[in-house]
Amino acid sequence: MAAYLHKECKLRLFCTDIPPTSIIITFHNEARSTLLRTIRSILNRTPMHLIQEIILVDDFSNDPDDCKLLINLPKVKCLRNTERQGLVRSRIRGASIAQGYTLTFLDSHCEVNKDWLQPLLHRVNEDSTRVVCPVIDIIHLDTFNYIESASELRGGFDWSLHFQWEQLTPKQKAQRLDITDPIRTPIISGGLFVIQKSWFNHLGKYDTEMDIWGGENFEISFRVWMCGGSLEIIPCSRVGHVFRKKHPYVFPDGNANTYIKNTKRTAEVWMDEYKQYYYAAQPFALDRPFGNIESRVKLRKNLHCESFKWYLEKVYPELRIPKDASIQKGKIRQRQKCLETKKETNHEIPKLTLSPCIKPKGEDASAQQWTMTGSRIEHVASHLCLDMDMFGEGAEVDREIVVNPCESSLMSQHWDIVSS
Repeated sequence: MAAYLHKECKLRLFCTDIPPTSIIITFHNEARSTLLRTIRSILNRTPMHLIQEIILVDDFSNDPDDCKLLINLPKVKCLRNTERQGLVRSRIRGASIAQGYTLTFLDSHCEVNKDWLQPLLHRVNEDSTRVVCPVIDIIHLDTFNYIESASELRGGFDWSLHFQWEQLTPKQKAQRLDITDPIRTPIISGGLFVIQKSWFNHLGKYDTEMDIWGGENFEISFRVWMCGGSLEIIPCSRVGHVFRKKHPYVFPDGNANTYIKNTKRTAEVWMDEYKQYYYAAQPFALDRPFGNIESRVKLRKNLHCESFKWYLEKVYPELRIPKDASIQKGKIRQRQKCLETKKETNHEIPKLTLSPCIKPKGEDASAQQWTMTGSRIEHVASHLCLDMDMFGEGAEVDREIVVNPCESSLMSQHWDIVSS
């Protein structure tokens, strides 16, 4: 595997006389060979005096031996949950026994690169309120080849709270004196980062009411920035990561429902009046349960955190605020029938049909509920959007109204209400 580091990184001096870190890796039904590759890369490419311990947290995998067999490796400890806890609670459990000055969180399907850890620990040692991440390279899903990714990227997101990588603007590039300088990022992807343990505890660890996986990176990113810290990506640190096409494990409440619950908790605690734009982008979240947030609201108050308006102005001014955040909810009716979706066997996308209108409190009323935000019409139950499908060629082109996954950039999903 090539190092992929900027040659300037070799000219930078990183402090190595720093306290060792506790590396925490949580997993659920991870392939044993992949987990072994992750740990072996750490042991082979990290100065041993910088590793306090490698804590594996087995989130109730089917085979209890997945974790036990790995404790024969140097520095490795094993914890096994007695029931499924999810990423957040598993990481907290690992952090609770960690003895290192810092906590280094990694995913279970990674490969660390040469000299990956020193630049991260150096930045945190300089300022304990920094939370720092490596550049995340790609490990090919099928071949496991290590592929270099662009280094001048930072984390961003849209109002539906979906993470996305974005290029630095020319102004941001010009402000960096050196290609190896840290990159301030509004948000981290969440899987790989280093944080001082006492700062992690002071900030309130994680929101333990979040389930399984998803959205926790928004909550911790907003909290770090708004409560006195900062987030950075360190170009002189690189770690490879397998990006899966789908989750290899089951979400007890469903992937979409779990993600909505977690991001809704984030919006309600941290986004102030700007949460209206989240709901405009995610109308499916309006009626979804999200649990009790009193303890997290109290935490924010006790930490004397800044407002989300401050975050937008100081940290992420590039996030465009929509002109229209209005949400209209109701049925699409033709005489005594209403538009609803109907799942057909062997078809992933349901079909549209007109059925007798159901009373609002009826058992299947949600099948006929639609929301309109801006120019997009979304089906409440399926989280799909009205779309105009065109088929045929030339003068024979025909059109059909269908439902498809929502995509704001598609003009075929833009609708207008026209008064008669």
